Formats: sequence, C-alpha cells, structure tokens
Amino acid sequence: MAERITEHPLRTIRLVYDDNKQETEADSTLLKRYVALHDAYLDVRKKHAKLRYDFMELEPDVDRVDEAFVSVLDRMRPLIEEGKVLVTKVKRKEVIYELMERMRECNEHIQHFHNDLLMPLSQSMDELQAEWEAYNEADAQFDEQYEQFNKEIEQPFYKNYDAYAIDLCRYDDDKQELLGLMDRESEKDDIDRVSDKYDGLVNGVNAVYAEWKTTHELINGFFDASNLLDRTISEACVTGTLPKEHQPLYLLPPSDSLITDFASNYGMLADPANHTVTFSVPKEVVLEGDTGMIHELILTLQHYPGLLEKLLFSIDLTFLTEYDTEIPEEEWKGIEVPVRWVHSFISLPCVYFFLKDHDVRSYFLMGDMVFDGKVTPSSEGDHVKVEGEALETLADRVFNICVFFMLYCHNTGFDPSETIQRTLTELDLPFALTLNDIRTEYEKQIRDGVEIRAVSVKKGE
Repeated sequence: MAERITEHPLRTIRLVYDDNKQETEADSTLLKRYVALHDAYLDVRKKHAKLRYDFMELEPDVDRVDEAFVSVLDRMRPLIEEGKVLVTKVKRKEVIYELMERMRECNEHIQHFHNDLLMPLSQSMDELQAEWEAYNEADAQFDEQYEQFNKEIEQPFYKNYDAYAIDLCRYDDDKQELLGLMDRESEKDDIDRVSDKYDGLVNGVNAVYAEWKTTHELINGFFDASNLLDRTISEACVTGTLPKEHQPLYLLPPSDSLITDFASNYGMLADPANHTVTFSVPKEVVLEGDTGMIHELILTLQHYPGLLEKLLFSIDLTFLTEYDTEIPEEEWKGIEVPVRWVHSFISLPCVYFFLKDHDVRSYFLMGDMVFDGKVTPSSEGDHVKVEGEALETLADRVFNICVFFMLYCHNTGFDPSETIQRTLTELDLPFALTLNDIRTEYEKQIRDGVEIRAVSVKKGE
C-alpha cells in the first residue's frame, strides 16, 4: 500500500493506493473529479469569507445607525402620543398648531437620520445583498457539482471498489475530513447576525414611520371640517366595487404612494384657513427644468375631488435666490428663464386651472412664443399682440387645456364646466370657442375610449 498526497490550497488530500492493483482510468477520474470538487468548494469558501469580512466591516455602521434611530425615536414617540391625545380629547386648534410646529422641527431630525444615515447604510446593504445572491448561486452550483460527483463517480466506485487501486476506507476517511471542514464553515453565522441586526433596525424604523404618518393623518383629519380628504371613488377603484365605466381617468393609479401618502403629507391643505398653496422655487429647480413638485400635487388632487375644487386658481409661485431670499416679482416676471420654466407646466395641461397669478397663467399659455418672437409685446410691456399663426397656436392650446381638464375631472365628482366657462370669459379671446365645442370633443374622446397616463420624463426628452 502506498500513500499519495495531493497538496491543495483548501486542504491536503491523502489517498492510499494498493500496490498490487493496476491503477485504472476510473481511479484517475475519481482523483481528478475529487480535486475539482475541492477547487469548486474553495471558490465558494473564498466568496463566503469575503462576504463575512464585508458584513463584519459594516456591523459598526449598523450599530451606529441603530443608536441614532433610538435618539430619533425618543423625539418622535412623545409627539406621536401627544398627537393622539390632542386630536381625540383636547381638540384645541391653537394647541394642535403648536404641536405641528414641533413635529416640523422633528422632521428635520428625521430627514437627517433617513437621508444621511439610514439610506447610505441601506445602499451598502443592497450591494452586499447582490453579492450574497451571487454567493448563493455559486453555492447552489457547488451543490449540483457535488451531487453529480456522487452520482457519476463515487457511487460506481463504491459498487465495484475491488476493481480499483484506490483504497475505499482511506478515501472515505479523507472524504469525511472534507465534509467536516464544510460543516465548520457552515456554522459561522456572522453574516446572519449582522443581517438580522439590520432587518430589526429597518422593521423598527418602518413601524415608527407608519405611526408618524398615522399621527399626521389624524391631525389633518381634525382640520378637514368639510371632508375634503375623502377619496371614496379612488378607493372604490382599488377594491373593484366601482364599475369601469364609472371610474375616473386617473393619471396615477389609486395605489400609487403619492396618492396613499397625500393625506399625511399635504392634508393641511384641507384646513379652511388655507386658501393659497405657495411654492417657493429655488434657482436650481428652474435651471434643471424640474416641475415635479407642481405636477405631483395636480396628479394627486384628481383623487381628492373636494380638495381639487378648493384649490382651483390657488397655486402661487415665489422664486428664490441662491441665498434662499425671495426674488421680487418685477425681477422675474418677463424674464426668459423663469417664464419658459412656467410654460413647461403645459406638459400637464390642467395645471393652468390651478395657477393663481394672471401673468403666470399667460406664461403657461404663451411663454415660449414671447421669447421665440412669435408674438409682439406692447411698448409698455404689459401685454402682447397675438395674430396669424400665433393666434391659431393659442386657440389650439386653450382648446386642448380645456378638453384635458374635462378628461381630468371625468367621473371624479367635480364638474369643471363652470370653471372652464369662467376661464373662456376672462381670456376674452378673439376667436370663437365655446363650452359646447369643448364638451363635444370631450364626449367624443370618451366614446372613443381615450386613456390618459402620467409619464415621468427627464429634461429635454
């Protein structure tokens, strides 16, 4: 009997060969495949070792964010409990307003925790999760290779071992050492420990976020004396209790987070004391052509018809310098960059009916034509002369925004006819356009089965 040693980076393979037997091709194949099995497991082991290291490196960050969450929770919990009491028992507006101010201050701490601590940690965990999935795939491939080895090589070897030179008992001892090594590796649970810590953190954060959201909804509901936050129709579309022919043409589905989170985020718009929605627009928002904050509000109002009606012609815009100071109207009105930015709202035509300022509504309709030289400003600069092709373009735009507004309001419970008629009267346009014309086109599109959807696009697309 002769021992044959194979030095492998994973472990030393020790097999014994019978000197009295001729080494067969099966003996060579078994050793070759047995070494290949070691190669495959070594590759899996290296992946696992790297993952262990990376997870253990991240563990202090998990602990640090968890400690920060405890600090944030200590701020949030008293406000949540106080909100429940004030809304259900005390019911004094001035006290609730004061609580809301403290909740706004707390939001700064929440946003710092969420954006600066939790999200970077979440990104790191997502990257490790991708590596974990790659490791699991490699581990599954090893398991498959191991099964193939047993079926194709080892089982035939055991059935006819007397025909081969390799000693079965010594091979079995060596194989058990390999299995023991694999068992010891599987017992290392550092990855599970860190992963469980992170999952516990995220579950705790999500739970308190949900309570925070519920508290906002309670407070906003308290001020919603006219039930403007009701979205019965929208919810009926989710449950399927409203027949399709009676459903609105929603630009966003009722299940979208913008809709479901609206009452907690913007529910104070239902407060009778709030008549104007002021957007303070930073300079970089204008330069980037970002209209998301305006469009998102309009998209959600479609699901809240009572609030939709209240907020008609209520959106006011103020523009900010890089130092967050307000730019006087005379310094931005008639200036190309902000005017073209306002005109870009037209990608969602019904925005027109929510803009408060007359000049802003004009920019919405004709802001591009002014700076493209298609209309002629008066010498005083307070109005423009529209004729020829520009007049046709304006007529088309007014017609389209009115038709779209009717589609936007379709089956929501709000009839836009009076609003559209008032708009036509105020515009006093030099062309024949009536409410009946608009309604005829709207009804035609409904009969034709028109569908409207909101699509996210980037600037220039």
